[in-house]
Amino acid sequence: MGAHLINGEFQSDKYPTCPPGKVPLSVKDKTAQALLWEYAQRRRSVDAEFSEDLETALRAAGYVPPKITEHEMLITLATMALEMNDLTGHDVIEALKGLGHAEVISESRENDRAELTTLDWMLLSR
Repeated sequence: MGAHLINGEFQSDKYPTCPPGKVPLSVKDKTAQALLWEYAQRRRSVDAEFSEDLETALRAAGYVPPKITEHEMLITLATMALEMNDLTGHDVIEALKGLGHAEVISESRENDRAELTTLDWMLLSR
């Protein structure tokens, strides 16, 4: 253990020219593809073009992304909107209600302009 740590930072022995603290991953590495796909999703709110390009490269390398449900997509989009501070929790609740996806929300939560919590997401249902 610790063979890849130099001065407390990760250093690849397979790719010694990779800067310390960086982890070399390939879109062609089948064991890294799902992780890279997830990273593209999480990075989208910061750099959408990067995410789109990484997804394209992964698909070109043969990766087939997981299918997600409409509910998961709505939650992802709502979470991204909240992270980008474009919407408040109340706005997201109203939008989901309009789409028929917010069946159980307490009045106190509905009137609260704070961001949605994990409990709120559990209450959003289908």
